[in-house]
Amino acid sequence: MWDRTSLEKRRSRILKEEAHKIASGILKEVLNTWKRVGDQESGFAFFFEHGWLMIAAIEPLSEEQVQIGLQFAQEFGITFNRYLELEQRELQNLQLEEMMLEQTQQLQTAHEMQMNLMPKTRPQIEGFDIAGRCIPATHVGGDFFNYYQFPDGRVAGVLADVTGHAMAAAIPLLIFHGILESLVDQYSSIEELVVRLNRLLHRSLPEHTFVSLQMGELDLPTSRMRLCNCGSPLT
Repeated sequence: MWDRTSLEKRRSRILKEEAHKIASGILKEVLNTWKRVGDQESGFAFFFEHGWLMIAAIEPLSEEQVQIGLQFAQEFGITFNRYLELEQRELQNLQLEEMMLEQTQQLQTAHEMQMNLMPKTRPQIEGFDIAGRCIPATHVGGDFFNYYQFPDGRVAGVLADVTGHAMAAAIPLLIFHGILESLVDQYSSIEELVVRLNRLLHRSLPEHTFVSLQMGELDLPTSRMRLCNCGSPLT
């Protein structure tokens, strides 16, 4: 993937190469013109669509030389137009690459933000082996999980999925995470927590955006788990 500096260098190199080709072609045509009209010094001046070109002459031009000049002007104008078209096409390609680069950078930033919402370590609890991992199918998704440990010995795990993909899921996921974090320590039961969470999400999320959630609560003294399911399929 190209960064902005590389794109500018690439564009400059391509334009220089194209200009060199055109200049070489013009010089070759001029030399051939001189060979066709003989050894006498001559020249011509003419206009084309995007400017004018002049070659000074010591002697007046003959009709044959004028015709050669007019033909050369036509060919030069066609070549110059092709150059402008190539330059415009290359500029459009560079703009497209810059836009794609910017979008990729935005998606990468959103991916890092999403992954930072989830735990990098797992709870170490005697008698239990707890682990989790999230691997998004694309750069950014609406998947989320986390662990919560409470002073009274309870451990909770949350598994959620926000509708949408890419940036359409990134912002709702941030909203969901912020609300959940603010509520976790306020309620003693997962039933009360998810009821309050649902109300706040209904107020905060965009229309037609939904969150499915499973929340499990493990009571360590009894080794019993209570599960609250909110729209997630049971597999």
